[in-house]
Amino acid sequence: MSNREKIFNNKEKLLEAQLQKQTKFIEYPFYFKAWLSGFIEAEGNFSLVFNKEGRLRKSAFAIGQNDELHLLNMVKFYFQSENKILKDKPKINPTGIIKITDLNHYRLFLYNALSRKLLFEHFNSYPLLGEKKVSYMKFFEYHNNINK
Repeated sequence: MSNREKIFNNKEKLLEAQLQKQTKFIEYPFYFKAWLSGFIEAEGNFSLVFNKEGRLRKSAFAIGQNDELHLLNMVKFYFQSENKILKDKPKINPTGIIKITDLNHYRLFLYNALSRKLLFEHFNSYPLLGEKKVSYMKFFEYHNNINK
């Protein structure tokens, strides 16, 4: 616990290297894979969206985080995604006033076949727990059944 605050002391350096696509400089900590499953348990979302006819319209895994762009980049590179990390627009309240916040919220969506395959392989070794596992299993079973 004494090192917890030091976990990302070099996050600016990590982010700079990531943004320059110097992915060889990203060194994943030894606990990254297990930590990633916990992070996804807390912040991830698996979705299957069907049209009125019951056909799949959209399938994606999404994960978001406030201010920790370097973490989402690590997830992006780990799952070999080419997708852009999106930054949420400022929120406008019902009176039309933009909510000013110090936090930037970023989101990553993974939806291609390679990222899905790597997700499935990851969770085979580092499984999810609880309710997130239920939504993941529906996501996994749908994609597993259409590939048969």
